[in-house]
Amino acid sequence: LIMKKDYYVYTVTLDDIIIYVGKGKGKRSDHSVNGRSSNKELNRVYFEYELLGHSKPLVSLEVRLTESEALEREHTLIYTHKPRCNDLLKYKRPYGYVFGEDIEEGDIPLSEFKMGLF
Repeated sequence: LIMKKDYYVYTVTLDDIIIYVGKGKGKRSDHSVNGRSSNKELNRVYFEYELLGHSKPLVSLEVRLTESEALEREHTLIYTHKPRCNDLLKYKRPYGYVFGEDIEEGDIPLSEFKMGLF
């Protein structure tokens, strides 16, 4: 079975600081710089900077990843950079920790993270 590498991980930076990390394919990253995201904080940043005439947030992509590679990379970037527009409670532990080891409130087992059950 050949895994398609049609996913990417994207970072949104503002003043050289990563403020959001996401994964997707196609035009998924567009929501992060058009003011129409489901992420209210990203929209607030977009419109605040738009109204004040500042530079808009920039999007960078890491391309040609499988979905699992993109998920792992997204999680690692969020865990490392702690972007202000991501829900950090979802990314409290390094990617791939084993369920049952030093579980704390807010930790998500890898199996649930991969399945989107968080």
